[in-house]
Amino acid sequence: MRLRPKVPVEVRAVADRRLAWGLTTDGVALVASPTCLHVNGEQVPWWQVERVGWADPTLRIVGRSHGYLRGAETRGLLEDSGRSGA
Repeated sequence: MRLRPKVPVEVRAVADRRLAWGLTTDGVALVASPTCLHVNGEQVPWWQVERVGWADPTLRIVGRSHGYLRGAETRGLLEDSGRSGA
C-alpha cells in the first residue's frame, strides 16, 4: 500500500523545499515552500500574499494590493485534493 502520492514532475521541478503541494484540475502545479508560493513555475513571495484559504476542493489565493498578484484573487480546483500533501 502506498501511503504518499507519487509526486508529479511539475512539483518535483521546484528546487525549494516543499511544505505542501497540489495540482489543479487543469494541471497547474501549486507548491508551498518556506519562502514563497510556486504557481505554475512562477514564484510569489509570501509577503505578496494577503491570504490563502482552502475549502475542499477549492484553493483561494488573494494577493496584496502591490506586487506580483496586485490584489488579485485566484481560485483553483485541486485534483485529488484528499491525496495532495507534503
